Amino acid sequence: AEEVTFIGRVSHEEVPKYINQMDICFGPFTADRTASPIKVYEYLACGREVITVNDSGLEFLDEYPGVHRITFSSPEQIAEQVEEILNRVETNNVGAEKVQDERSWRTVVDEVVETCLDVRAR
Repeated sequence: AEEVTFIGRVSHEEVPKYINQMDICFGPFTADRTASPIKVYEYLACGREVITVNDSGLEFLDEYPGVHRITFSSPEQIAEQVEEILNRVETNNVGAEKVQDERSWRTVVDEVVETCLDVRAR
């Protein structure tokens, strides 16, 4: 209770403020609860390291520095791995740069426009 705070819903504008208060972020994806990686990208863009617990379906995140995909067979194993990661966590500038270069809204829009222009030219 002293180390975890449940904030509840916040406006989109406030999200970076809360992310930047975190030591590490957590993506609670499982094999039967997949989600868009946008939350992981937001965490990375703020220079945070991220822990995910899904062993499949998120392999593409391995290319991003600071993403830790962990496997477990008990809650105790999760706690041990999280503690180990926390002991060596630091600001993830490399992950932030990579996700900002490759996954920013500007980059996504540029790719969509390029695709539209390619289709139009055909």
